This record gives sequence, C-alpha cells and structure tokens, in this order.
Amino acid sequence: MLINYGRISFSRPSDSGGFFSNYFSVVSTMGLCLAKGLIPYIDTTNTWFNPTCNFEDDSVSDTTINPWEWWFTQQKSDQSTITEVGLDRGGISHVPSEFSSNPSLPGFQILAERFCRVKSHIVEEEELLYEQHIEGKKTLGILARGTEMLVHHLEYPKVYAKTWPDLIKLSLGTHPDINNIFLVSDDKRIVESIEEAFPQVKYLKHFFRSSDQTEEQLSNKIKPWWLFSPDNNPDHRKRVGEEALIQTRLLSKCDYFIGSHSGMSNAVNFFRKIPFKANYLV
Repeated sequence: MLINYGRISFSRPSDSGGFFSNYFSVVSTMGLCLAKGLIPYIDTTNTWFNPTCNFEDDSVSDTTINPWEWWFTQQKSDQSTITEVGLDRGGISHVPSEFSSNPSLPGFQILAERFCRVKSHIVEEEELLYEQHIEGKKTLGILARGTEMLVHHLEYPKVYAKTWPDLIKLSLGTHPDINNIFLVSDDKRIVESIEEAFPQVKYLKHFFRSSDQTEEQLSNKIKPWWLFSPDNNPDHRKRVGEEALIQTRLLSKCDYFIGSHSGMSNAVNFFRKIPFKANYLV
C-alpha cells in the first residue's frame, strides 16, 4: 500500500533553534500535513543538533543523521511518496501569554500525542526519576532558566539568581501543603542561590546539565551556547534533547509550578494533563 508522507524539515541549520522551538514548529506544521491528506514525517537533519553541523557555512556534512529519531519514534514505509511541507513557525507562539491563550492548543496536544511519541528509554528514565523524587509528595516544581536567557531574549523578564529564593519563599507561604521542591536549572549561580536558602531542594547534579560558561560564550551569536559540552561528551547534543524532554515532563507532574518565561515553560504546560494547583511564570 502506497503511503503519502508530508516531510517537515528545516532548510538550513540557522533556521532551527532550541529544542522546544523546533518541537513546537514541527507540531504546528503537522496540522498542515493532515489537511493535505499527508502523514507527518519529521526530518531535523538541517538543525544545530546534527553533530556534523558547520556553523561558519551554515551546513551539515552528514545528511543521514536525523536527530528527531534520537528522541521520537517514527516509521516510514518504503512504499511511499514524499511531499515537502513548509515549516509553520506561527502556529504556536514562543511567547508564554500567547502560547497559553492559543485556542488551537488542545488540538496541537492531540497531534503531539499521536505523532511525537517519546522513545521508550527516555520514558523509562523519566518514570524512575518520578518515583524517586516526586511521587507521593506535594511538589513545587521550579524551572529557573538563566545563562543565555539573561543575555539574549529581550522580550522576556530577567530573573537573576538572588531573586529566586524570595519567589520560592512566597510560594511556600501561600501554599503550606508543599513538602517537596524539585528544581531544574541551567545556571550554577541560580542553583547555588536556591540550595543555600533551601538545602532540601531536589536538584539532580548527576543528571541535569548546568552551565559554567563565560559571558563571552553566552554572547556568541554564531554557535548556540547550549551546544558547548563541558565534558566533551560526543553524545552531548543527543543528551540535551533527552534531558529537555525528561525535565519538562517531570515538572509537568508536579503539583505547583514556577517557571521562567521560555519555551521550556511552555513545554511544561503543554505536557500537563490537568491544571496545576498554582502556576506562576516569572
């Protein structure tokens, strides 16, 4: 049986962005595929995640690597046709206020559940961490973005390291049933500030990446800051995507949420099945 696919792709690496910027562009485009009677097939070869990406000439040398398939399950029949479908970046806004008010969001969530099935090894790691650190507790989940969010993205508020303990204290005072704090952050300064004020906070140092990069690296406009691997791990780009999924899916299972304005906070709310008891974006 001949199957008709709509190929969702990026024309060159500089057209791509961070993990969830790419993810939401793909999900937004899936509706266009289905409207044309095509089954979505995602090709992220031409993105910064491809380890053969050359940032100077904006190209990749190995076009057989499709990073999407590191993280998500998809199958493509040999008996098929391929139709190129232009990437729709406007369907899901990266601005949190516009994201949350999008009337099409429930439909996009259904599309993602159907066509963005997370690989089983990622789900298994997530479930183990959930059982160890969140299940059975009244948990405040915190997504405290720092690093390049404090240098670029002028459209977002800036929340610095010294501010986070006060935000957490306010939340604990408002919601006295909270007995567990689960932290995700990419900035060592923020982690140290929160851990000093709340030694009991759950921050998985062995698992969640944290940046110690210089201001010069963070200001680099050519190479995305998050592609720097502090331990020179050859699988760093693959792991960045795995972590992004596990982090946001775990935070979506907390009872309360405080998050920086970012695509990751959007993803936390996108993966959430029911409303949080309280949900704060700062």
